[in-house]
Amino acid sequence: MGIRVRRGHLAAALLLNFLISCLTHPSLQPLPYMPLLNPLDLWQIAMLACAIYWWRAISDNLHEAISAAAGIWTISGLGFIYLNTLLLRTLYAATELPFRFEPMMRSDLVQTCRSIFWALLGVALLVAANKLLRRQTWIVGMSLIGVVVAKLFLVDLSSSGTVERIVSFIVVGLLLLGVGYLAPLPDRTREDGSSEALTDQV
Repeated sequence: MGIRVRRGHLAAALLLNFLISCLTHPSLQPLPYMPLLNPLDLWQIAMLACAIYWWRAISDNLHEAISAAAGIWTISGLGFIYLNTLLLRTLYAATELPFRFEPMMRSDLVQTCRSIFWALLGVALLVAANKLLRRQTWIVGMSLIGVVVAKLFLVDLSSSGTVERIVSFIVVGLLLLGVGYLAPLPDRTREDGSSEALTDQV
């Protein structure tokens, strides 16, 4: 029990360090910032990998529902935070925008890239859910698409005259048009059947 508690404390400390690293300035002098190929991104990717490994190591000793829900949602949330941080770091390196919250959130380019990026993530989740017959994943993807649509009207529409915001409306609109064709909601019967077949194979 003591070893498990210490491992839990270590995992919590690593995840806290992961979140703090998201706020770290990406310029690591004298090294130039290169997305993914830099000590900061590599460190965060390694921490995510450790979190996945730790969760899989303890999942057999926990209640199935608790381990699945808590582990998947926590790691998915951290991955989403990291991908957004990676996007902001890349924009900082490409445009030399100040890596601070207020200037970034006021930038039309940042808001456009976030809308398109979130929409792409949502569509990717929808397509994956359709292929894997996962209704919950499809619902998560559609929820993210809903957040993007709300953001377009509540945030992006406030500066609708800019070229960046017009581009975001066009790109997200095209993605939404293809969602129904590429990734319809998986049928519950097919999902249950595939889960039973997988269980029988195991």
